[in-house]
Amino acid sequence: MINFKKNYLKLALLAFLLSNFTCLNLASYEIKIIKKIDKEIVTNIDVKKEYQYLLALNKQFENINQEQVLLISEQSIIREKIKKNEILKFYSLDGQNKDLISNIIKGIYEPLGIQNEINFEKYLKNYNLTLKEIYNKIEIEVTWNQLIYSKYKNQININKELIRKKTLKTKKEQISYNLSEIFFFGKTRSEILKKYKDLKIEINELGFNKT
Repeated sequence: MINFKKNYLKLALLAFLLSNFTCLNLASYEIKIIKKIDKEIVTNIDVKKEYQYLLALNKQFENINQEQVLLISEQSIIREKIKKNEILKFYSLDGQNKDLISNIIKGIYEPLGIQNEINFEKYLKNYNLTLKEIYNKIEIEVTWNQLIYSKYKNQININKELIRKKTLKTKKEQISYNLSEIFFFGKTRSEILKKYKDLKIEINELGFNKT
């Protein structure tokens, strides 16, 4: 009886190990490393996840062919990894901007015709995404903006008196602007100029939002 139990346990353990070994081989076969950024890697799974993210939050991507969106997704997730690595040199991503991030997320789902976070979570499930994943991505963007501001704020010269005088002269009707920016980097001046020209072409062809 004791020998039977021992043999049974051995068989069960062997079956478990074989099962996990098979899954591990399958996962290794399917996952491809696209780029290595410091200690982090970007895989085809990361790109696919970013693809789903872009589709979920921007319906305009549905009008672009899949190959192009996948390329945009790859560039997007690489930029995010670079930003995150740089952020962690100065800040910790620990949810300190919770209220701000929640308001930004609200500004994302309301134009999609979604009323609240609960319905937004349901919507995200269609793209195999979670609200936590969206939160983490927005937190990176918010913290990145704070980092850029803290780094360059001393180079910005604001003439408060001139702004005050112009404001007083302005009519009661006010115009508001939704400002966005595109950051890009290059190792040399020629590389920066080339990227700048490529961005202008892309903006003309796809529009600022898609670029």
